[in-house]
Amino acid sequence: MKIDNEELSRLYQEESGKLLLGLNSDRFNQYVQIINNTRPYRQVIDSIPPDLSNLEKAYYIYNKLGILLYENNSLVYNHIENLGMYYSTIRHNGIGNCRQMSELYVTMLTISNVIEKFYLTRKPVGVEELDLRHIDAIIQVDGKLYMTDIIRDTVNMRAGIKNMRFGYIDTAEKRIHELIKFINANRTIKAEQKNKLIELIKQKKFEEFIIYVGELEKEYATDLGLEFLKRKLPKIEFASQIKEQIGELTEVPRSAEDGQISIDYLDKKLHLTRNYNDIGFPFYLKLGKYHYFEEILDEAFIPQMANNDSYIRRGWSYSNNILPSNSLDENMELDIDIILDFFSKVAPEMDSEICLKYLKYVLWKIYSTRDYNGRTLDKEWINKNIKLYKTIKESDIENNSTAFPMQTMIVVRKSEVQKQKYIFYKMEEGMKHKKVPYREMIEEMKGEKTKICSKFSTTKRKDFVEELEI
Repeated sequence: MKIDNEELSRLYQEESGKLLLGLNSDRFNQYVQIINNTRPYRQVIDSIPPDLSNLEKAYYIYNKLGILLYENNSLVYNHIENLGMYYSTIRHNGIGNCRQMSELYVTMLTISNVIEKFYLTRKPVGVEELDLRHIDAIIQVDGKLYMTDIIRDTVNMRAGIKNMRFGYIDTAEKRIHELIKFINANRTIKAEQKNKLIELIKQKKFEEFIIYVGELEKEYATDLGLEFLKRKLPKIEFASQIKEQIGELTEVPRSAEDGQISIDYLDKKLHLTRNYNDIGFPFYLKLGKYHYFEEILDEAFIPQMANNDSYIRRGWSYSNNILPSNSLDENMELDIDIILDFFSKVAPEMDSEICLKYLKYVLWKIYSTRDYNGRTLDKEWINKNIKLYKTIKESDIENNSTAFPMQTMIVVRKSEVQKQKYIFYKMEEGMKHKKVPYREMIEEMKGEKTKICSKFSTTKRKDFVEELEI
């Protein structure tokens, strides 16, 4: 099913400017053939419990297929558009695997008689030099419409994180509320300037909004999130178009009252929750009663980490020969070391971007309860100064490498001005991390001319040293 350049060009020409994409009969029949000829796929369909509702069957396939694709790369590589590596795929033919996973999912649902119809939606997330944007699937089950995003949840399923993208709601009102919240959280601009930005958003005067944010960035000589806002604004229009063209979406909330449909309810009924083992030194946490990673963080890990003198911090410091300190930066570094170590032991399957999300979350929660000489970390500082980068050597780009051996790093800017202003963590398989000394990392980046990878481009890459202003 590999797509050649001619077919790719034709596909994009046909779909240019469209919100809802099709799955023609030839392409659909190819997926049917792949499913019938691939034993693991047939096993997913054949194992569906017969006493489930159609929505429960759709969720069952969503989870079983998602885990299967995540655990068995050969299935993804061989059966979904001959993917190869994700970045190489985009480089060679412009096709990303979100589309193929969605197409495979809706084909399985269709041949299992679970849904009445489906829609593939292209989200307005433009990328460099390619008309490639994220694809979701909307499925109609018993007359109701549900949005699904299987590729975003595949890692959640493995790591014990509650699914977020089955039956999620994407409305213009929700998107506008998110942007208003972002604006109100800004501590730089004045109240009247915030009010003007919020009014422009509510009136959907997006062009004026972008111009005004640009003016404010010049006035305050700082980054107010203009690029972030440019990516978010088109999604307001997208959500409005979904409602206009196919109707209201139905939400499956993550939690609800007993007996009501929710992710909690579906996971428990279908026995899809994860079981955890107790963890020993220096954590000594009993995790057997938990079924979700988030529950472990909120109920077991964070309450212990919130205490500056907790047994976890004392034990970890002792075993790593770290002396007590009143320095904010030294304590932040210690906490990040402990958090990443905990993640690797409890959820080693976790994706690096999800790891960053929960690292920031834990830091925000624990630093809301403690400080060092009156100094602490707030949510805004954490979001701005702890970042994830994927990098590549310049030589690999020049050699036209198809393997693209990328390095994932979490980079933390220290809170105090000093010569060694960053902490570098190289992320390895199984959520293992290696903290690299500052000077060693800088010499490596300069020597290898390390570039920051853009998700969808092999031609436009920032120099890593330049990005960090070193």
